[in-house]
Amino acid sequence: MIEKWYRENVIGGVGSFIVPAQGFDDDGRAIRQKFVFEISGSGPPPRIVANLIRQKLGYGSTWE
Repeated sequence: MIEKWYRENVIGGVGSFIVPAQGFDDDGRAIRQKFVFEISGSGPPPRIVANLIRQKLGYGSTWE
């Protein structure tokens, strides 16, 4: 899973997060959404934060 590899090997630092794409056709949406979160300073929505916490604790797949 590329999301797991990216999280473990690429991102880092305080406040870092990813917005996963649901396939190649969804990539543009995910990139735009991440830019909006970063530029606005609002950070990711709670669902993305919950997924990151869940994965850091070793519970596996994300909540949908």
